[in-house]
Amino acid sequence: DDDDDDDDDDDSDDDDDDSEDEDDDSEDDGDSESDDDEEEEEEAPKVTRKGGVEIREVQDNKKVGDKRPAEKTAAKAPEPKKQAKVEAPPAKKPDVPKRVHKNGMEIINTFATKNTGAKVAQGGKKVAMKYIGKLPSGKIFDQTKGGANFTFRLGVGEVIKGWDVGVEGMREGDKRTLIIPAAMGYGKKGIKGVIPGGSALHFDVELVKVF
Repeated sequence: DDDDDDDDDDDSDDDDDDSEDEDDDSEDDGDSESDDDEEEEEEAPKVTRKGGVEIREVQDNKKVGDKRPAEKTAAKAPEPKKQAKVEAPPAKKPDVPKRVHKNGMEIINTFATKNTGAKVAQGGKKVAMKYIGKLPSGKIFDQTKGGANFTFRLGVGEVIKGWDVGVEGMREGDKRTLIIPAAMGYGKKGIKGVIPGGSALHFDVELVKVF
């Protein structure tokens, strides 16, 4: 019988321990629930009333140390370098052939036609010319004007010797400059009021037509 009583005592003790554990668990659950309530209360916005107006204070969840990332400024494209202007070297003038005769006459070919079928001025042929006659000072003393041409027969003495020599060999369309000494022009006498005696003459001539 004593043994039975001891067993009953042990069982009661176990029951008491289980109840105590349950009580502890319930207390823990109560504590956790209360903690959650406190957290919810902390997160809830503070509401005040002033003059019939409800004011809610909302906390900024951002940390004080947080800063917005600095906006990246667009990199400025480098300005293209100005290229130094390279000036083309001046075009070299083609060498103009010259022909010097006795008595100091000079013939300068200023333009040569590309027309291979153009007629050539030869002694005895009739030719039509355009010209400008100038003194060494540059003063013009005679010239053809407008559509007028000067016509003569080449090589028979109808014009001064400088012309007979200077025009021969030209093709229709050719241009020349004739620098004629006084000996092949109007000599020592010249032309009164027009060409001084002993003066050289400059003629820019163009062969228009060979008849």
